[in-house]
Amino acid sequence: VAEKIFCRAFKADDLSRSDVSADAKKNDLGIGLKTFRIGNSKSFQKVAEFNNDRRLYENLSPENLIKKVSELRNARIEFTENAHALENSIYHCVVRNKGKFLIFEEVMDKVDISNIKNIKERKGSIVFNDGKHDYSFLVSKSTLTKRFITEPIVYEFNVDILEDPLLELRKLLEKTDLHFEKE
Repeated sequence: VAEKIFCRAFKADDLSRSDVSADAKKNDLGIGLKTFRIGNSKSFQKVAEFNNDRRLYENLSPENLIKKVSELRNARIEFTENAHALENSIYHCVVRNKGKFLIFEEVMDKVDISNIKNIKERKGSIVFNDGKHDYSFLVSKSTLTKRFITEPIVYEFNVDILEDPLLELRKLLEKTDLHFEKE
């Protein structure tokens, strides 16, 4: 839903069903949309999933696994940019805080493979840094996550958070002529 709302609000092309690294396209800009809670302003969020490529890295050493996953990530970004004629890509992030949405953006850049360092195995993950970003690869989920530093906030606005969104939808439906079975 967030992707649909974003695309309608900004008159962007919706790429969210394309299984590419960008969720939206506006002119020659690719946009990956992220929404998450504020936490400590340093949040790891999923940026790619590699279930279908597991056979390419599952028996590799941690160093070679990270290199292979980084190559796959970079190839996916490059494919997206080529397939959709994108010059650049960014992450547009909506960070939820109590009664507020905070907006920040950052470049969606490729992993700098030649600069990968600090590879450390942890329980269920391998963490590393490429000189620009911290990453964590969750082995069991085949998921690459990236640390988002949620500063500086470029825009913020107040929002009313619904306690029970499904109940509110039900109330709206009951006001219409639509009928549905009660649970």
